[in-house]
Amino acid sequence: MEAPTPHRLPRAWYSASFPTFLSHSTAEVVGQLFLHSHAPPDPEQRDAWAAAVDLLKPLLATRTGHLLLEFNIPRMGLRADAVLLLPGCIVILEFKVGEKHPTPAARSQVWEYALDTKNFHEPSHALPIIPVLVPTRWQSAELPPRQFAADGVCQPIAVGVNLLPRLLDELQREFPAGLDPQRWIAGRYKPTPTIIEAARHLYANHSVADIVRTEADERNLSDTARRVEALIQQAQANNEKIICFVTGVPGAGKTHVTM
Repeated sequence: MEAPTPHRLPRAWYSASFPTFLSHSTAEVVGQLFLHSHAPPDPEQRDAWAAAVDLLKPLLATRTGHLLLEFNIPRMGLRADAVLLLPGCIVILEFKVGEKHPTPAARSQVWEYALDTKNFHEPSHALPIIPVLVPTRWQSAELPPRQFAADGVCQPIAVGVNLLPRLLDELQREFPAGLDPQRWIAGRYKPTPTIIEAARHLYANHSVADIVRTEADERNLSDTARRVEALIQQAQANNEKIICFVTGVPGAGKTHVTM
């Protein structure tokens, strides 16, 4: 059987180079987001998108890179607010519009986006990823230290809007090259296999007998099966109801007995 074709990473609801993004008005960008959302206009969502776009415009005005808004995280069924493809790294931004303080839940949210992208999006395997939480009404006093794990994912950091330009400046100096935006966008998204795919892979080189193998010996299985059958016959003969519980550790053969 031919192997299934890996899923390609769906495009974000808005995707453009920094210069193209700057040439679009806020209304044009928000309109494109609504066009892809397939939902009636929601004033609260519209205002949140507009606020994020207005924050990004001055931030990206003098920089090189590519912007994706409402970036799909397929395995989680969620979307990251914004992804910045800088010359040598990926920055995932989660805006909390109107929030005055970062929260642990919001940090975990943007961190999960980064980990999913790193582990399941092929072009991201070799690239540094920085998850950034941005409470829009919070003014941070200084940039937090960046701590990268061995896989290249930074611990989530919270940054006020006032220090976002400085953060991007430092990241562009630290990671000056290595990311091709078009290749990254076209990259394959390969999440964990389904249980069926995993089973096929696991038993590809095994016989059918291996699949039905159990940890209990044949005598124990036969004795148990005979006892269950006897109880069934007793219930039928006496027109009564009997409940049977077959217990055992995982792999003992419980399912095999009842088949």
